[in-house]
Amino acid sequence: MTSSTTLRKVPEGWTTEPFYMSYFVEGPWAKIVRRCGLENPEAVMCTTPESGEHYGLISAGGRYYFTDDLAWSISEIIKPTTLDGIMKKIVDGKEYSIKTKALREVETPEDRQEREERIREDNALMEQKRAAPDYLEWKRMDSN
Repeated sequence: MTSSTTLRKVPEGWTTEPFYMSYFVEGPWAKIVRRCGLENPEAVMCTTPESGEHYGLISAGGRYYFTDDLAWSISEIIKPTTLDGIMKKIVDGKEYSIKTKALREVETPEDRQEREERIREDNALMEQKRAAPDYLEWKRMDSN
């Protein structure tokens, strides 16, 4: 994700600071965005730690989306559809009136590959444990 969308005014409780915005570029959110089918998303802004909120605003494919850090979910903003319209609602304290639709995550090939690798690693560890000299003693004590 990038953050090239420029805002004229950042609402109180929100930020465009690169330190906070990088959260949307790396790690879990990059995976969630891919699972929701969004391509080339851009981070627009996110709530500040001081606000006590845990939301982000991203854009992709000409549409806007809210991210929810607590639910690890993304919702498409249905109405208003423009950044100016969304910003007006936020600035006016009417975020609740923004109509959204939750996006559904779909497992990606990368997710499947990671899951299969974890299973292989877990199985290898279990086999290693079973081969340990004290495994039979542990197994005997466990059955009592």
